Amino acid sequence: MLRSSFYTAGVVLLGASAFAQGNLSGQLRPITAPVKYAGVYHVGTGTWTHGTQANAAAAAAGIIYDNTCNTGYYAGTETGQKILDEGRLPSTSSPVLASANGLGNDSEIGSQNSYNVDGFQIAYCSFETALTSYDITFNEAYDACGNSPATSTAAFAVTGLPSSTTLGTQACWIVDLDLCAASLSFPMQGDADGVYVAGTLGDTFGWSYKLTSVTTNPALTNGMIIAGGTLLGGSPTLCSGSDGTVFDTGTVSPVYPANSEAINLGCGTLAAGLTPEDGTGMGTSDRFRSEGAIGLADGCYFFGGNPIGSFHLQLYDSNVQVPTTSAMTAYCDPATAGVLACPCGNPAAGSGRGCNNSAATGGASIAATGAASIAADTLVFTTANQRPSGTTILLQGNASIATGAVFGQGVRCVGGTLKRLYTKSASGGSITAPGVGDASVHARSATLGDTIAPGTHRFYAAYYRDPIVLGGCPAVSTFNITNSGDVLWN
Repeated sequence: MLRSSFYTAGVVLLGASAFAQGNLSGQLRPITAPVKYAGVYHVGTGTWTHGTQANAAAAAAGIIYDNTCNTGYYAGTETGQKILDEGRLPSTSSPVLASANGLGNDSEIGSQNSYNVDGFQIAYCSFETALTSYDITFNEAYDACGNSPATSTAAFAVTGLPSSTTLGTQACWIVDLDLCAASLSFPMQGDADGVYVAGTLGDTFGWSYKLTSVTTNPALTNGMIIAGGTLLGGSPTLCSGSDGTVFDTGTVSPVYPANSEAINLGCGTLAAGLTPEDGTGMGTSDRFRSEGAIGLADGCYFFGGNPIGSFHLQLYDSNVQVPTTSAMTAYCDPATAGVLACPCGNPAAGSGRGCNNSAATGGASIAATGAASIAADTLVFTTANQRPSGTTILLQGNASIATGAVFGQGVRCVGGTLKRLYTKSASGGSITAPGVGDASVHARSATLGDTIAPGTHRFYAAYYRDPIVLGGCPAVSTFNITNSGDVLWN
């Protein structure tokens, strides 16, 4: 889901909870002021880099946890009150779990079993003019609503954060905290111990915040912004658990880096993507623990179900391994799933191939690597099992032909407005396009009059010279074609 410019206030709808916990909906406070980006606070040196989130330069960095989905509320907390929340970093054994509400995936496969947290982002509101201070801790392993751990994986006393310019007037801020400048980065294992265990506790990390600056007017309490929206059928209803992170495989939304907010750390930066997203943090739940509040028992609480009991947090890794997923979904197997049979008595040798050719390779195939991203297009197509040599054209269409159409000695499932993107000469039965010196796929498409918009599909196949006509087909059928591929552009 795309990030809105402001958090907006909503209506509290109290609902049932699956957990035995207290209801702190009385501590909900509506956000009535714009949430402004304060900049990057370099922890340890106490210095700031001010500016917008769009000013970072491109480099290898990524968001590994994103819990920023708009709720319109923050939680009023008193000085000294500690709030403990949880989330999950996926390991390589993490499952793919689809959203129950059609928003993509709430869980994805991780790219590593351990990550380095080089920075994080918080968001809060204040009515004070004195600078804001929080104690913030992280624990690699923490189950929701557990007691405050005796020791922490990392702990930070963050002081000097912006507040309001006028006492009693609400001001709300997003702050990035850079841990690189003073070598304060810390490791955390995916799924708490590097291994996902289905159906049990033990896969989440914990983090806590405690307001340490003084609140002069208890009626106008300060506190962290609530994130995550609401839950339905066990899944978030506004943003998925993988949205905004490097792990998002883009089933219904952009992928990295198009889905990312900007990152500006001392050890790595990333420009904001073309379509940055909010996420509902992977593994977060509708409950949190409160400790140390006057007149409130230490224990497990929620806000009545809307919004969920979870708080704004992003985690950054300056050098995370980006998951390798194919940008293309192959389709169009002749004589399968309603697709026409090969027209010249030349069936493919198996799935994922076009019709057999006069070199008897069993049929040519097409594959894709790289990112189908308008902001960072690295998409490259490669064919295999063509005739050993011959002219080949990479074809793009803006529609798919479900049953296919006879095309020379093959079956073409690419339709709509067709563009011949690249012409290549096969070597060893293969071509690669674009090649060195070629325009990127989306740039070439635009030059030919088809400007690709994020969130739209294009369909691809490569057709090639096949001069020996098989099976009594017309003499003009001196060409053949690979299977086809569907690409969702981000």
